Order: sequence, then C-alpha cells, then structure tokens
Amino acid sequence: MWDPLLLIVFGFFIGILASMTGVGGGVFIVPILTFFYDFSPLASATGTSLTAIIFTAIASTINYARQKRIYYKTGLLLAVTAAPGAYFGGWVARITNEQVLGVVFGTFLILVAARMIFSLTRRRTTDKTISAKTDTELIRSGRIIVIGVALGFLGGFASGLLGIGGGTLIVPIMAFAL
Repeated sequence: MWDPLLLIVFGFFIGILASMTGVGGGVFIVPILTFFYDFSPLASATGTSLTAIIFTAIASTINYARQKRIYYKTGLLLAVTAAPGAYFGGWVARITNEQVLGVVFGTFLILVAARMIFSLTRRRTTDKTISAKTDTELIRSGRIIVIGVALGFLGGFASGLLGIGGGTLIVPIMAFAL
C-alpha cells in the first residue's frame, strides 16, 4: 500500500490536468487506485473516482464561468442526457465481469492515448474564417440537438461504466461534431 499523502500529490496534478483538458481525471484516478492502492476496479475505484471528479468539475466550472467560456444551454442538454446514461453505465458495470471491465477500460485508455497522439501530430488549421457557433445557434439546430443528446448519453454511460468523466468522450467529439 502506498502512502496516502501521495494521493494528495496525485490529486493535485490530476486536478490541474483534468481542468485544462476537460476530461475529469478518471482516466488517471482509476488506474492509480487500482495499481498503486489495490482498489478493486469494479467495487471501489470507479465510485471513488466519480466522487473525486465531482469536486474537480465544480472547481473547473467556476473558473470557466468566470472566463465566460461556457455554453450553458448546450451543457445543460448534455447533462440532462448524461445522467440516465451514467445510471445505465453503472448498472452495466455491476453486472459485468471485473476482468471484462478491465479490458474495456484498458482498450478505452489506448483509444484515448491514440486520439491524443493523433491530435498532436496532425496539422492544425489556421483558417481564420472558421468561427464557433453561439450557444443559441447550437441549440436551435435540430442536428446539433440530436448529436448533443447522443453525446450526453454516451458520455454518461462511459462515466458510469468506467468511473471516468464523460468529458473524455464528449470534449473531443464536441470539438469535431459540434
């Protein structure tokens, strides 16, 4: 068993990284609790991670709100659909074999890592004519609402199933799809 004070150090740096990237931190918390503190992925690490993510998300949200960098209507749409997804994901996690969950989590981490590497190596657009839509424009678009509902549910499901913040899925997909 590792020193509990090391959890504070892990938590501090995970909080910074999670706030900067919008991923919640669960992709780091679950493996740390599982490998270094002998938590059971299914029984303890997932729930503990989600509890920690709540506070990371609140602190980050306050900071982003002060910077006026939140689309509230879009976020609410995602949140309303993420809650049932998270509940369903938690239920699926409970009835799924722990080894299967481990494989799913590991595969998910590999995909997240590959996506990060891909996004770092691909060429960035410098076209200044591309502009972000406003929150109202996003909500008025029927296509965007359908995508938002699906993204919210999928992000919530991943969160409940794997103990990660749904942002690990939602942030990259929002950047490309919305």
